Amino acid sequence: MSAKKRPLNGKNGSLPTAPLPATNRIQRPSKELVALLGKVFDTLQSGKDRRTHKRAQWAFTFHMTDWLNDLDRLTALFGSPETADREQAARDVAGFLYHVVPHLMAAARNLLDFRAEDIFVELDKEPSDRAARD
Repeated sequence: MSAKKRPLNGKNGSLPTAPLPATNRIQRPSKELVALLGKVFDTLQSGKDRRTHKRAQWAFTFHMTDWLNDLDRLTALFGSPETADREQAARDVAGFLYHVVPHLMAAARNLLDFRAEDIFVELDKEPSDRAARD
């Protein structure tokens, strides 16, 4: 008979040894973060009736926090690129861009009355194309 303890079977043997990955949980912003973002909005926005202000404040806070899971995944990737799986990294980067950029554009519109556009289009062109325009 071996002195080793046998692994558990059944329900207790199925417990995870580490927290579930962030991709399986929807992260909610803390009350403190929501309150702070509300104050940021109040600082930079005024002149609207109370109902319109509250609706725009909620929208701004939503657009600044709906992508916390995406931020966690990108932070983990950037923090440990040497351990990243190429396919998962591609999904995380693409997912971040698809989900976060529209939210940030909406947040900028709500907070700053600013409609963001791609100001870096010129940088993507070949140097010869830029010189031809100058």
